[in-house]
Amino acid sequence: MLSLITAITFLSVGGVPQETGQLPATQREIGSCDAEGGSMITEFSELRRDGSILTEEMSVEDAFQLGPPSEVVELRWLNDGTPVRLAAPNGVLAKVMPQRTCVVLIRDGAVSVIDAGGHLIRSVLLGADEALWFEPPLSSQPNELGIVVSTPEGNRIVEVNITSGEVLSSRETR
Repeated sequence: MLSLITAITFLSVGGVPQETGQLPATQREIGSCDAEGGSMITEFSELRRDGSILTEEMSVEDAFQLGPPSEVVELRWLNDGTPVRLAAPNGVLAKVMPQRTCVVLIRDGAVSVIDAGGHLIRSVLLGADEALWFEPPLSSQPNELGIVVSTPEGNRIVEVNITSGEVLSSRETR
């Protein structure tokens, strides 16, 4: 059965985003990024607005062969063999975490963690800062990643633990 989510949004109650770590228990139980007992993401790919498909196996040179850069508007993968599709008509940046149990998204400047089944686990709140792109974290922990954010003072790299949603550190970019 195909799971299709037509828009990826922050979880909100009464229109106000919930603080990370205060999501309703039913939302936390939907999925997890923990490798133990979690469903596995395989065959991850990104559909671009121009119709071309980027796969994980492609090199940067392979992607350039597809033509000029084009916004990613849909993510596709298998969740233990079941197809999952996430549509993002406004564009999305995505990163499959090393344990392959979740995907972290940057969409409209916001960061969301999605489980292998395509369900929202949590939103990572960065205050008024806008998420721009992913960077490798200083730490080598599999559940941490770096995100470049735009602030009124300039760009910064924040390190986030995607399991807890906690912002671990923040440093200026060079």
